[in-house]
Amino acid sequence: HDEPVLEHLHDITVQLNEPHNNGFTLRFHFLENPFMSNQVLSKEYTLREDPDPESPLEYDGPEIISCKGCTIDWKAGKDVTKTTVKLKKLKPRKGAKGSPEKEVTKEVRADSFFNFFNPPEHTGGKEEEMSDEDRATLAMDFDVGFAIKEKIVPRAVLYFTGEAFDEDDDDFEDIETEEEEEDSD
Repeated sequence: HDEPVLEHLHDITVQLNEPHNNGFTLRFHFLENPFMSNQVLSKEYTLREDPDPESPLEYDGPEIISCKGCTIDWKAGKDVTKTTVKLKKLKPRKGAKGSPEKEVTKEVRADSFFNFFNPPEHTGGKEEEMSDEDRATLAMDFDVGFAIKEKIVPRAVLYFTGEAFDEDDDDFEDIETEEEEEDSD
């Protein structure tokens, strides 16, 4: 259900936080569309460049310590991050003439790419204060943000031309399939 909205995506840009290079901002540029009034959706990531003073031996390079999304201004009835579910039907009261059955509905969060812009709150505090679900969501969010910055944006032309999807990808040339291993035995 996100595809009709994403058809209006025009560009994705990355801006490095200057002068300290302690993070980056992803910007998704949209053409005018019937779904939202935003022209640009942004997501800002802050990196810790140095080791955590409380556990310096665990340092494995820069890590994302916080992120902040933006508010999406959905047009009426076009929010793809929410869906309405029917809970039950209420029968009309006895003796009430002409009263129709009523449906009880509830609006719930839908699986959507656009939930990416509304991550769980995390400002770099202690991880023990977060629930396991929020910790897993943030870890996945950080992975997606970093992959967009490091892999998708720099190779945008290859994705556009379809060359990124070629089967003879040099990145995987040293990996043998099970069939090739059996043939060499």
